Amino acid sequence: MRIWIHIGLRKTGTTALQGWLLQNSEMLRAQGVAFLQSRPNSGPLARALLKGSPETGKLVEPVLKHIAAVPDTTDGILSSEDFSDLSPEQMQPLIDALAGHDIRILVTLRRQDRLAEALYKQNVKWNGGAHDVQKFLNSDSIRALDYERMLDRWAALPSTRLHPMLYREATETAPPDSIGALLHEIGRAELIPADAPTFRQNISPAAALVKHYQTIARTDGQALRRANRRLMAEMGEAASGRSDLFPAETLKQLRERFAESNAAVCAKWFGRQDSLFPDNDLQQSGASRSDLEQRFDSYFVAERAKLAHKKVDP
Repeated sequence: MRIWIHIGLRKTGTTALQGWLLQNSEMLRAQGVAFLQSRPNSGPLARALLKGSPETGKLVEPVLKHIAAVPDTTDGILSSEDFSDLSPEQMQPLIDALAGHDIRILVTLRRQDRLAEALYKQNVKWNGGAHDVQKFLNSDSIRALDYERMLDRWAALPSTRLHPMLYREATETAPPDSIGALLHEIGRAELIPADAPTFRQNISPAAALVKHYQTIARTDGQALRRANRRLMAEMGEAASGRSDLFPAETLKQLRERFAESNAAVCAKWFGRQDSLFPDNDLQQSGASRSDLEQRFDSYFVAERAKLAHKKVDP
């Protein structure tokens, strides 16, 4: 069996992809593709590998049982953005457990300025509170976006083959399509549904919302997360935003910072392209700030009240 370990990166459509794979697991199984999971997803497995936890073996076991239960399957997919937190060396116990199979590592690359802003928004919408932008841009998570160095390390992982993919950014007429990108990469393009781009989850909120979220205390982070999910589920793209938070000069500096690395990656892995990423500026922002804030505040008050009631209810 070819086993595709999809390691992310974060904010490259992983949540939508995993949701679609789970929702369509029976159809995929009939077509020779198994969505491999580990109690109930691969996040705990990735975190156990990161810590070198003795729980790793227990979390790998369901994956091995799933593989054994579908001997006629040609492709198995194991997906978690949490794998991107691992070094290749930390991934080795999983590779060893899957010995005997054709193991492929899938990693999705996204233009660094857009990914950095999406990661920053994710941090704010998850925790609330103020976050220093310059400190964030100098953090390890941003330094790790040197794709040349990252891919060289993963390519050296024994008994595997590396498959870098490029994130399909939204255009003025179409949203991203992480589902189509993965199915195309594993050679199963015939399974791409016509409505693949409509499967959107964990969408980045507009800059107006992010700035509003920064005024919320970190102690209310759980209510913030719940309220944000409700708002985004209701409004979707109207409450989302791209390239609308960081100043244009900051975005330019991020592109320049990784330009040399990107050129090397393009030459080595994507030789048919002139450049790794398109050099265009797609700025998109949703509904008015006042409307977004009012809707969010109503949800936030309701969610905070639910959580308070849950704490005092015996």
